[in-house]
Amino acid sequence: MQVLLLALILLAVPWVGYRYVLEMERFLREGQEGALSATARAVATALHDRPALFAASGSVPLGATESGLYVRALSGPIVLDGFDADWPAPSDAADTPTYAGATVSLVPRLGKRDRFLYVLAKVSDEHVIHRANAKARPDSADRIELAVVDPHGNFHRYVIAPVAAGASQGLRVTGEGASWDDPVNEPRVEAFWRETRQGYVVELRMPLTMIGPRLGLLAASVDDSERRETTSMAGPTGTEHAGVLASVLIPESEIDLALQELGRTTTRIWVVDREHRVLAQSGTLRAAADAPPANHLETSVWSRAWTALEQATLRRIYGQVFRRPSNDFDEGTQDPSALIGAQVDEALSGSSTTRWRATADQRAVVLSAAHPIRAANAVAGAVVVEETTNAILSVRTRALETLFSTALVVLTLGTLTLFVFATRLSTRIRRLRDDAEEAVDAQGRVRGGIAASRARDEIGDLSRSLSTMVKRLAEYNDYLESMSGRLAHEIRTPIAVVRSSLDNLTLQTVPDDAKRYMDRAREGLARLSRVVASMTEATRLEQTLQQAEAEKFDLTAVVSGCVSGYRLAYGHNTFELMVPSEPVLISGAPELIAQMLDKLAANAVDFARAETSIVVQLELARARALLSVSNEGPALPENMQGRLFDSMVSIRPATAGADPHLGMGLYIVRMIAQFHGGSARAENRAGGTGVVMTIELPVILAH
Repeated sequence: MQVLLLALILLAVPWVGYRYVLEMERFLREGQEGALSATARAVATALHDRPALFAASGSVPLGATESGLYVRALSGPIVLDGFDADWPAPSDAADTPTYAGATVSLVPRLGKRDRFLYVLAKVSDEHVIHRANAKARPDSADRIELAVVDPHGNFHRYVIAPVAAGASQGLRVTGEGASWDDPVNEPRVEAFWRETRQGYVVELRMPLTMIGPRLGLLAASVDDSERRETTSMAGPTGTEHAGVLASVLIPESEIDLALQELGRTTTRIWVVDREHRVLAQSGTLRAAADAPPANHLETSVWSRAWTALEQATLRRIYGQVFRRPSNDFDEGTQDPSALIGAQVDEALSGSSTTRWRATADQRAVVLSAAHPIRAANAVAGAVVVEETTNAILSVRTRALETLFSTALVVLTLGTLTLFVFATRLSTRIRRLRDDAEEAVDAQGRVRGGIAASRARDEIGDLSRSLSTMVKRLAEYNDYLESMSGRLAHEIRTPIAVVRSSLDNLTLQTVPDDAKRYMDRAREGLARLSRVVASMTEATRLEQTLQQAEAEKFDLTAVVSGCVSGYRLAYGHNTFELMVPSEPVLISGAPELIAQMLDKLAANAVDFARAETSIVVQLELARARALLSVSNEGPALPENMQGRLFDSMVSIRPATAGADPHLGMGLYIVRMIAQFHGGSARAENRAGGTGVVMTIELPVILAH
């Protein structure tokens, strides 16, 4: 867990990368802002000091107050079908004025694209009456009248009055005051008549070369199919003669050429005059269709496999987390004044500005730059250049996806590497711990060694140090264990000399005082002999255990026989025996079990209070035999309960004249219990009224 927490530091890598990508995005936005401002400046520079572009022949001069007809630049193709779906949405009510007559009303829209003039006329008329036949007079039916003064100054009048709804051609009535009797087909004026519930819609197209400085447009209504007289007219101008026509402002083609040269694929450029009228428009905010995917044959197998895995897993997650750019957004109106009128006003006042805004549907962010166009030391118009941040957003998204994919791989490999390395270290440390625990038993005796590692790191040094330490402890442990035998052997000879000397003195006549000292010497010699015997008992028992052969016997019979002997040997003590009725079979040496029980009984007799019973109990619990000897008496000290079965440990108080106790009895009990695969423990009785010694031995289960 510590290594895994340490591995969290690697999370700083994607965080730093994420901050770097955000900083990169900021720089790209600043670069895009500068590039868009430079584009606006370049377009404005190309149009500087060219007043003819803004006051072209036939257009309204700069500063004039005369009202005229304004033709908008169309960004997309127009299909003559009587529907307005391919026309740009109107920016405001001024873009779709309504002209009303007595029984008819007209909503006209004018546009220009590819050197053609387009007119969309929506007419409301309760009674739509067509010409009776192709030879009938045009003024005998409902109609759209269009009049122009061509570039040569000649007046022409055209009529759209078909026999039935559908595609048709215009009819020309030549000259002012010309008769309606002799109309001539004009194939250059194409139209489509579509009837509606409110009236009809006429969509027509004619070349711009037919149009000069003035234009007139109106809708005429005939309400009586019998009389066929014109009863009402509606429109911005009349069409009878050139004097009633209105000035027309058509975006100059030279501006279009300049925009086409300077425009970019995903950039929309507008040129507006001082009245916020669009003189030219180029480009679109939507990007072209995505390029086809790269040829996978040129990439490696691993690269294709990773790409497939990323597409199946990570890309789905990224699609939910990261915002991807889309071409499916609302570009908005074709009138820049409706979106960024304040910015256009600043540009027309002589200031260059940039603005960030979101599209109407909040699906894209648009950057716009506006720059003034000057002519004759005055601002003649403005250039507005717009572009979305989809390209930057795409770069940022791809960078973040690549960053997090790479970070995921690096974090995974780094964490796995750290985990494997830490696992290897912890495994070596755990193995060293296990070797150390196996080298020393629960009593502190060295039973084995620690294999020295050949590794040259710190753990290898620790292993070699522990191996050397355990070897030295084993040598010292052997010295301590053999010391009692050597001491007993060395002490026997002086004891024999002293005993023989005392025996010789006994055969001679000595003073009474000397006999008293000889008796004390014999008592001390006897005590010393018992000490030597106690010291050698454990050594002899270890040798006996090494040579003893295990056999199957009934533990119940051995315990019962021993307790019967104790009742005779310790007549002043009462022994209570509780054993199961069925045999308890174990594998081992019966005489050793009896010797172990002798030590426990002797210990209980020494500490039992007078006139209290010593309880010897044998019971079965979970395939184990529990042999316990308990007595009433002083309780064990807390610090001695776990050490009572160690060698040379005793809690008996020293008493003058009493036999010495070296603490070997319970040590022998533990050795015999371990020889039989069991264990020994000492506990205070409930309430602290005495001590219970328990031996746990494995039993042989009957099949």
